[in-house]
Order: sequence, then C-alpha cells, then structure tokens
Amino acid sequence: MTALKPMETKRVSGQVASRYPLNMFCAMPECPEPALDPHHIFPRSQLGSDLWFVQAWDGEDHELFTSPLAHVCGLCREHHDKVEEHDAWIKLEEVEGQLVFVWYDRVDDDWAQVGPLDPQPGGRAKVLKPKKRRFTADADVKKRRSVSIKLPIGIDGLYWKELLEEAGEVELQQDDTPFDKTLGKVTTGKLLVTVLERYTGRAL
Repeated sequence: MTALKPMETKRVSGQVASRYPLNMFCAMPECPEPALDPHHIFPRSQLGSDLWFVQAWDGEDHELFTSPLAHVCGLCREHHDKVEEHDAWIKLEEVEGQLVFVWYDRVDDDWAQVGPLDPQPGGRAKVLKPKKRRFTADADVKKRRSVSIKLPIGIDGLYWKELLEEAGEVELQQDDTPFDKTLGKVTTGKLLVTVLERYTGRAL
C-alpha cells in the first residue's frame, strides 16, 4: 500500500540534489523514538524516482515551490507503518505563510490534526522533543508496534549485529522454522519473537 499524497497535484517531479542527514528522532511531532526509516512523503511511485527533493506545478505551469522542496523524513517503524497503512497522513499545508508538512492521525472515518512534522524534512533535531511515553495499561501496551532495548554493559552495536546475523542463520537451519529459507534472512523482530516463544514454550 502506498502512503497518501501530501497534496492534490499530478505534476510533481524529483529534483537532483545532495541528500541530507536524516533526522535523529521520529518526525511525528509527539514521538520521542529514534528515526529508523527514511520516508518519501511524495510517493516514489508518483515521482518515478527516489530523489529527496521535489518540484510541483499547477495547471498553468507555474512552479509551486520557490526552490526544490525537501520531502524525505525519518520515522520510527511504528509511525512509518501507520503512514503506509493509511492510519496517518502527512499533508503539505500553508501555515503562517510557509509551506510545512503536517501530521494527521486517522480517527474513525475522519482525520485529526496532530501538528507540523518535528523536524521538517532537512532538519536534524526536534524543536520540541516530547517526553518518553510510558505504556502502563494493557490496552496501550497492546498497541505498540516497536520497542527499544538497551544493550548490557560489555556488548557493543557491532557484536549485537553479528549475534543477530548468526542467530538468523541458525534459525533458518531448524527443521521447524516458520520462515522461508530461500530468503536467506529473518527480520530482527520476527527472529527475537520466535526465539522467545521457543524459550518460554509458547511456540506452536
């Protein structure tokens, strides 16, 4: 499924320009999670490319942006999924005389504005970094689509990466693996859940 378009225009084209460093934290304005996925706000299928800047034109061939517009933002996995599944929408709107990308959440059959992306594409750090969300109620915990873990003392990121790759290879060698061996890899989340289910006896 492709994310909803940020504006109603058919004439949009990718513009060649250097890519910029992705924002450190999710651009959804209320999210404090690290940005994991680059998201093209103007769908790549619409642009016919994966360029990070765009220009658009109206019906009279007037350029809509005074200069090519940056449109790739970093999102956490949960909010990237929400955008791709049409549970959220990033719209391009004029706010106080400036074009900004604004985040909307789907509420039943309507859209509720959350606020401008923070940061806007091309920005590195949040302007207003939200507090870490605390999930305590079971209903809230159940909605979580992503988690963060802190590595124990003595374990660095490279060792963790190698450990996951080795665990994935071992998993694909198991006779009862639920994964397609021809793919040659297992995503981290599925791998960890499968290992924990076996360890706790929850595996079917």
